[in-house]
Amino acid sequence: MADCKENRFSRSAEAATRSPGTVDSIVILKKDRELMAMRNDSVLARYSIALGKTPEGAKRCEGDNKTPEGRYRVVLKKEHSQFHKALQISYPDSEDRAASKALRCDPGSSIMIHGLKNGMGWLGSFQSAVDWTKGCIALKDDDMDVLFEQSKVGTNVIIRP
Repeated sequence: MADCKENRFSRSAEAATRSPGTVDSIVILKKDRELMAMRNDSVLARYSIALGKTPEGAKRCEGDNKTPEGRYRVVLKKEHSQFHKALQISYPDSEDRAASKALRCDPGSSIMIHGLKNGMGWLGSFQSAVDWTKGCIALKDDDMDVLFEQSKVGTNVIIRP
């Protein structure tokens, strides 16, 4: 279970990141339940997140409820999603497919960084108190709005244990 943390988005970072596409990488620290929006190796913002229901270890098989680990990129921005807004990442890559093949399972797909399920935005920061996704990375809707605005297709996504 993740600790419920406040969004530590600073006012100066907010002012510095108001034009679209200013985030050049997204770093996710699974152990800390934290997503960092980065530009030129500087942290612009930090967000509390929820992960897959079984967060330890890398995703290997569809339905394992794990969040992947590795280097990916944003491949699609979904402004209208079942989960507020979403950034689809390039999971599975060739390494993920090989690991799944060795286990004789399907690696799954459609891993997203997303907001809360539509109609559940009232949960706000409480959403990160429990890991609840099927392998995705979830933020509260206000945080997802900012990250969505600041990210673009091609943004690097690094997910660490």
